[in-house]
Amino acid sequence: MKKILFILILFFAIQLQAQHIEIVTINEEKYIVTTDTLSDGQIVSRSVPSSSLWSDLNNKMFTVSDELNVIEEELLVLNRKKNKLIAIINRLEFLRDSQ
Repeated sequence: MKKILFILILFFAIQLQAQHIEIVTINEEKYIVTTDTLSDGQIVSRSVPSSSLWSDLNNKMFTVSDELNVIEEELLVLNRKKNKLIAIINRLEFLRDSQ
């Protein structure tokens, strides 16, 4: 995530040197809308996620990662129980067949 943030900062630093970028608005979806005036006079609008949106996404990513770790631990416990039950069933079948 740090690499992505670094690349975005680097990209905007280069863009600021090359052309004028004006922050127009921050809309409901937490995006910063910018307008660029190109050398040929064409105006281009771009939407870039704001820092609060990145923060929200990072928090959600950490929460999902924690939940995934809990689920993986629960799966390990269930797999151990399953293996024990399979061993018991195999032993019972062996005892039944040996009589």
